[in-house]
Amino acid sequence: MTLGVCLLLSVLDCSRSIPRPGFVFTQCLATDTHAANPADILDLRYSAGSRVMFADADFKRLDVISEGLFAAGDPLVTCDGKRVLFCAKAKPGSPWQVYEARLGHRGYRPLTAMPGGAANPALLPDGRLVFTSTR
Repeated sequence: MTLGVCLLLSVLDCSRSIPRPGFVFTQCLATDTHAANPADILDLRYSAGSRVMFADADFKRLDVISEGLFAAGDPLVTCDGKRVLFCAKAKPGSPWQVYEARLGHRGYRPLTAMPGGAANPALLPDGRLVFTSTR
C-alpha cells in the first residue's frame, strides 16, 4: 500500500504555546481508489484509508491523528496549536462528520452527528464551531 501526501495543511506556528512544532497534513493513497459511487465531494477527495497525520519539524516522528477511522482529511489546526479539527468517516457507509483531537494525546471525539454529514470545519473568534452540511 503506497501512501503519498495529498495536502500539506498547516505549519504549527501561530502561537508561542505550541506543544511541539510540526506539520499537520492529510495522507492519501497514491493510487486511485475512489469510491465507485461517491456520496459527496469528500468521497472523491479522500479515498478509503486516507488519514490525518502529525509530523514533527524534522519528520522524524509521525503520528496518525485519525487512527481507526475509515477515511479522514480536511484538517484545521487551532491557533493555540493544541487541537486539530478534521472530517472523517467512521465506516464506509457512514456520513462524513467533524472530529476533534488534542495534539500530543491519543484519541479523538466527534463534534457533529449530522444525518447528511458535516465538512469544512472552522472556528469563530469566540471558539464556536461552524461547518457545512447538505442538510
